Formats: sequence, structure tokens, C-alpha cells
Amino acid sequence: MISSIDVLIIILFYYYYYCLLVMYYCYYF
Repeated sequence: MISSIDVLIIILFYYYYYCLLVMYYCYYF
């Protein structure tokens, strides 16, 4: 069973990863 806190942590990790990708692409383009 997945708790709401686990879902929140997963969402934060995806958001952090997305921000890193955006910064990476902005750096090279």
C-alpha cells in the first residue's frame, strides 16, 4: 500500500530530475 507521503516524495524527485534536465539542456543550447 502506497501512502500519500510516498507519492509526494516521488513527485518531488521527478520535479527535481526535470529541473536538472532543463538546466542541462539550457546550458548546451
